[in-house]
Amino acid sequence: MRPLNLAVSSMLMFSCLLGSCERKPSPTTAAPAAATPAVEAEPPWIPANDLGDWKPLTCFSQADVKVVDGVLQMANGDGVSGVRYAGKRPIPVVDYELSWEAMKVRGVDFFGAATFPVRDLKTCVTLINGGWGGGVTGISSIDRMSAQENATTTMVPYKLDQWYKFRVQVTAEMIAAFVDDKMIFKILIKDKVVGLRPGEIEECAPFGFATYMTKGAVRNIHFRDLKPGELKTDADSY
Repeated sequence: MRPLNLAVSSMLMFSCLLGSCERKPSPTTAAPAAATPAVEAEPPWIPANDLGDWKPLTCFSQADVKVVDGVLQMANGDGVSGVRYAGKRPIPVVDYELSWEAMKVRGVDFFGAATFPVRDLKTCVTLINGGWGGGVTGISSIDRMSAQENATTTMVPYKLDQWYKFRVQVTAEMIAAFVDDKMIFKILIKDKVVGLRPGEIEECAPFGFATYMTKGAVRNIHFRDLKPGELKTDADSY
């Protein structure tokens, strides 16, 4: 019986060793956590909390300008009334988008026209919103022609006491404009002369807002950088 016990014992030891070889080691490190989606940074915002960063124009037709609950309110004067930005935030000149909201409170002409730079701070244009009797929207000026007589002329019916969202996208070669996120024009400016319509509106440069014989309000003013290739030349460009 003794030799048999030794054989059984040897077989049991072999089985234990074999079993230990077949067991997989337990993992010692946890699976990597899922990456947190990147949150897009808020575009630079130009606040309108008070008139500290906004300077009323000095033209003879300038009317009262004030800020109420973060909204720029420009009264209707005898002509152009408005403000020029004089704060410390840098103003972009190329490859950017400017967005704002404007409302016509009273009057029959443009109510929140934005003047902004193109290529450099000395070359600016204005997006007129509702000029020449209330409907004309376009750029002043392209090849020395105002918003009612160049390729950007667009008729938009604006209502009183309603907020409209405006956007302009600017590159060295193009300007595109949107009203309530609908593109109204996109124009090639590479070989064109761009500049401001002579007159009181020049006081808004390089960045400002104005009305014409109309009471208007402006709020939610933002800038952002355009992504490479975001504003492309295509069949809709002219």
